[in-house]
Amino acid sequence: GRPPSEFSGSTCTAALLDSISGTAICAHVGDSAFALIGGGGRVLFRSRDHVVDEHIEAIVVAKGGEISEMTLSGVTARRVCLRGSPFPGLAMARALGDEVAQSLGVSWEPEVVMGLPMPPDATILIASDGVWEKMPIDDVAAF
Repeated sequence: GRPPSEFSGSTCTAALLDSISGTAICAHVGDSAFALIGGGGRVLFRSRDHVVDEHIEAIVVAKGGEISEMTLSGVTARRVCLRGSPFPGLAMARALGDEVAQSLGVSWEPEVVMGLPMPPDATILIASDGVWEKMPIDDVAAF
């Protein structure tokens, strides 16, 4: 049969904390996000979602795919597809797995941000798009 990773992929967000230097490193792919919240609920940093933008669209089209706007589970997004097909329908420019999307130009390489200052009262929050689609970052930070 076909490998499960053919049309299956995932987001990933990881953080490494250096308590000696008081900094953090964030590495991520997709639309799961890392947020650094300071005292008083101030948003100090939030990772950037790897959405399907004009840059990835040019790559996908050059590799024979297309970008289609579709609504799945109530979320409307631009998605990476094989030409003339609704598949794989990935709404991210970077993801782990999903070999078909990778063949169309979606990258597995994480975006890495180093040296994020971590004040002593800071909180790190790592959450999937299921949180970020329902609650704005400022509301999450206020908790």
